[in-house]
Amino acid sequence: MVAAHILALALGSVSPGDQVALPPIDAPAAAPAPTPVATPAPSPVATPAPETTPAPVLQTAPTSPAVLVLPVFAGPASTTIVGYTGPKPLVAAQDARAADTGDAIVVTGRSKPPPGDPLQALNAKSYEVSQAADRAIVAPAAHVYKGIVPRQVRTGIRHFFRNLQEPIVALNYLLQLHPGKAAETVARFALNSTIGLGGVIDVARVRPFNLPRRSNDFANTLGYYGVGPGAFFFLPLVGPTTVRDLIGGAVDSAYVGVLARATIGSVLTNPKVALPTGIVRGLDFRIEFDERIKTINDKSDPYVAAREYYLNRRAAEIEALHHPSSQADAETDLKNPPVDGVAHRKAAPKR
Repeated sequence: MVAAHILALALGSVSPGDQVALPPIDAPAAAPAPTPVATPAPSPVATPAPETTPAPVLQTAPTSPAVLVLPVFAGPASTTIVGYTGPKPLVAAQDARAADTGDAIVVTGRSKPPPGDPLQALNAKSYEVSQAADRAIVAPAAHVYKGIVPRQVRTGIRHFFRNLQEPIVALNYLLQLHPGKAAETVARFALNSTIGLGGVIDVARVRPFNLPRRSNDFANTLGYYGVGPGAFFFLPLVGPTTVRDLIGGAVDSAYVGVLARATIGSVLTNPKVALPTGIVRGLDFRIEFDERIKTINDKSDPYVAAREYYLNRRAAEIEALHHPSSQADAETDLKNPPVDGVAHRKAAPKR
């Protein structure tokens, strides 16, 4: 109130000397109670739901390359990253909206090669080249050879070269501690080399001898004692093989060379003899396994089918060495395809 009195003097509404009643200081005027003001409740604000990205859908594609489609979260244009392709990939496809708009990153690639085939890409290329040569040269030549040379002559040639392998078979049976099988193999070699006209006729197989032919080599001996196959290779002019089979083949070849020089001299190692006999044996092999080759080529991935067939067959041959009583005839019939990853054996038909 004192401030109000001073203000009144300043405005001239009160003259100096006028009596102005002032309220006692110790009795301040009660301030009026404030009028409550209703505060409006805040209106709810709709919060948009966060956008979600649909999870990729995994599909299998036997022959198409591996493709991973990812959404692009920024940038108007789409970007494509192209790598290398491979057989039997997984395909992760984004939804149709991302594929239609083009807002995606596409990555293609090859799955990791299996442990036993670290050079899968190179081996597959070698297989393709070999198959191209087979279609253009080897298969036509084999069919001409089949049409010209009578079946009995081709069978005799096959028996002759197989008879030359009998000493290797016998030696490896001894190394595998199967003296009975070694003795039977030696008897086969003696009978066929004499009565069978140098092995052209397999007389040891029929009655009264009943000595079946069995396949064996130093690579089998290594596998028998636990040496693994090692890396798989598909080599031109050699075909499917492994590190163990390459080493075993080299040892067998050296043994045959020593034995040949000690018996018949260097006739079979002479290039003038070795080259044509090698060609004839290759053509005969191509004829004998023509149906099996067709079966492999009809697979969705012929290279993988050829690799698995070879590895399964070799594993079955080595496994059979641990059960000699079940080997009535251990000659593997390659026309009998593996079933469920196992190469089955059956007695070879009479030729």
